[in-house]
Amino acid sequence: MTERLTLVEIEVAFRRPLATLAGTLGTRRSVLVGIEGSGVMGWGEAPSFPSGRFGSADEAFTDLSDPAGWIDGRPVVPIARAALEAARADASARKAKRTLHNWLGASGAPMAARHPIGLLDLAQIEREAAWLEAHGVTAVKIKIAPGRDLDPVTRLRTVLPALDIGVDANASYRNPEDPVFGGLAAAGVTFIEQPFPPDDLSSHRRLRELIDVAVCLDESIGSTTDVATALAAEAADQIAVKLNRHGLTRLVEMLTLAQDHGVGIQIGGTFDTSIGRRHLLAASGLPGVVDAAVGPPAAYLADDVADYPAVVAGLVAPSDADGLGADPDPNALSKLGLRRITIEI
Repeated sequence: MTERLTLVEIEVAFRRPLATLAGTLGTRRSVLVGIEGSGVMGWGEAPSFPSGRFGSADEAFTDLSDPAGWIDGRPVVPIARAALEAARADASARKAKRTLHNWLGASGAPMAARHPIGLLDLAQIEREAAWLEAHGVTAVKIKIAPGRDLDPVTRLRTVLPALDIGVDANASYRNPEDPVFGGLAAAGVTFIEQPFPPDDLSSHRRLRELIDVAVCLDESIGSTTDVATALAAEAADQIAVKLNRHGLTRLVEMLTLAQDHGVGIQIGGTFDTSIGRRHLLAASGLPGVVDAAVGPPAAYLADDVADYPAVVAGLVAPSDADGLGADPDPNALSKLGLRRITIEI
């Protein structure tokens, strides 16, 4: 059966500049992927990582535009491959007249709408805290780095005592004995994501022995084999799986492995639009998922391409409409789009 593939590259401004170890970003680029067959269109998203490690927007668009270069019928660039798989899942759910979470075998239960935050300075804490409180955000994940870690986290904890705070170190530390980790534990952080370099599993295991905070691996996980290696090394309480990098099939494989070892899975995002974020939300109810980056894109993007379910008491649940529950808004695509093509595959 012939399918029609629609690609729309977009650029969206952040609500406020995003500070990362790689620099400060004002916008982010992404490729929306639509797949149509039998009159039904499904949508996915290939949001490029700030580093471009798993494919830039340009690479994803080029790869998806040339099916002749695919391997075994699948795109080569990781974020392109995952986006096409997501779009096909959405289309399949719509054809079956089922919600995407139901089609995936997920519960559809509400999940904490964890909101991602870049590196913070102390001067930004009051403003950020006011925004979080005004929008009913009850869970966050803050990027940290040496010199920009304990003070902002402690200050945020003082201002919002009940806030669920996780931190993401992006492999920027070297010593599990560093007193900053004890300080973060005392500040009541929920998890510490990737504190040490990807290949340093022994330091992650040592940190697990030293503090009573969940240690989560992200950059260490490039494949299902990496999950098995990390589990054998007892290096993690949680494994972060970027759905828009690994895709649905690999997510399920990793969930099975992790559950066998009593380790939870976090479903991560990369500042997606509502199209990509709705996929994370649908998958967040799969057995073994303990956390997911399902906070509303309006928390970090100045514009969006579709609507997103409302956050109620800090929780968000997937739509009860067929498939993903939303389509890109044509007016938004006209405003934010950089280029668009439709091809037959």
